Amino acid sequence: MPVYNPFQALTEEEWAEIVVWPAAAAAAFNQSAHLQFLGQTGSGKTSLLLACQARLRSDPTRRVKLEYLAEGESDRRTSLDPLDVYLLDEAQRLNWWEKRKWLAAASRTPVRLIFSSHHDMTPLFQSYRLPLTTIHLDAPTPSHLQALLERRLAYFASPITFTPEAITYLWQRFSPNWRDMEFFLYDVWQQWGDKADLGIQALQIASQSVLPLR
Repeated sequence: MPVYNPFQALTEEEWAEIVVWPAAAAAAFNQSAHLQFLGQTGSGKTSLLLACQARLRSDPTRRVKLEYLAEGESDRRTSLDPLDVYLLDEAQRLNWWEKRKWLAAASRTPVRLIFSSHHDMTPLFQSYRLPLTTIHLDAPTPSHLQALLERRLAYFASPITFTPEAITYLWQRFSPNWRDMEFFLYDVWQQWGDKADLGIQALQIASQSVLPLR
């Protein structure tokens, strides 16, 4: 049976499976308020939205839609009227008029909004008297990073482990941009994947020849 690189590109279903929910996010998901995942690039916003979508769709009667705004896009394509939950990735890309159309529509329907953003939309939601909970993803702890790595390695039944010193090294170097860390670890695994333990020495040696930014 082949041993796959655990840091290879993942499908949406795989991302939803390996997400480690911050405690605050798990609690907020079970509330009724609208929900905002706030953080910079690579901090895990999209992964949490995919996990939310998977949980919501476990109820086949619930009408759920996830929409992604690509770079350069500023308009939504989805109507809120028939939905129970509308998930929007990269909401900060909406233009001024679309943001107001979005919230005006939400104020007229029982739809719940769950979205990711680089910019805090709390003042805008307050202007429409819409309750909003914000989950900040830019201050992860080393223990959360360890849980993320252990979940991913277990999912792929990987034989490797990271020493505590290696976890600290990765956290100090990449936090909170886990996307760059994944690119880096993909190449590290290619070089050191047959080792039982990946320690700080292996990561430091690899960092001399691997550029984490793609």
